[in-house]
Amino acid sequence: MKEIMLVCATRMSREAFKKSAPLSNSIKKLRNSAPKVTSKITYQNRKGLGTIYNRYLKARHADKILVFVHDDVRIEDLFVVEKLNEALKTFDVVGVAGNKEPDHNYPSWFDQRRPLSGFVAHVTGKPSAIKPETVFVSSYGPTPDECGPLDGLFIAVNTESILSRDVKFDEQFEFHFYDLDFSRTCLRKDLHLGTGRSGLFTKAVAHSIQFNGRKQRNCIEINGIWSLPPVSDLTVLVIRILSLQ
Repeated sequence: MKEIMLVCATRMSREAFKKSAPLSNSIKKLRNSAPKVTSKITYQNRKGLGTIYNRYLKARHADKILVFVHDDVRIEDLFVVEKLNEALKTFDVVGVAGNKEPDHNYPSWFDQRRPLSGFVAHVTGKPSAIKPETVFVSSYGPTPDECGPLDGLFIAVNTESILSRDVKFDEQFEFHFYDLDFSRTCLRKDLHLGTGRSGLFTKAVAHSIQFNGRKQRNCIEINGIWSLPPVSDLTVLVIRILSLQ
């Protein structure tokens, strides 16, 4: 069974991250229950996510599952190691949300005109009368499923497969579009992308994207038209999760 390495770039200091970042709390819990979980956090980051992520797409990590994840994510699955290992027997890249039939001219995976897949739980700022936090779930469509672009909130990769196809993040896309470009690059190299069921909470507001026209055009020009690779007799081995509480 492969080790999971969580890779995150945060603008927080080390002290602030450990004190208040949802991901930090998840790392502590996972380490107590899953010894095969390690983490690499870049603190006070001002560089693009792709620049940081590419540091770990190296041969020395080929035997690991790399998980590129945002600092506002809370992982509510103590069996994530086993379940990601299972899911990545089918897909080369696994996310929590994605687009099954994307429009290559649309600057986001989230396009309500198209069939989507996945779900994510969001924590709101207003406390519930019953519990210390209010949670709502964004359900995008049937999960698991084969997808094109995946949301960059949480991307797990079979590192060995990614390296064998010489796939990297394009560092010109610092935050927006880096996930779109990475997904398209993987598809061009005949890698398989899909969603799995995952116990993730995030404080992020869904789909609040500030589009950069120039970088959007660059992303489209670099990658061209979307084209999903054919997958025959696909048996989906998914990430099963604990029920959201």
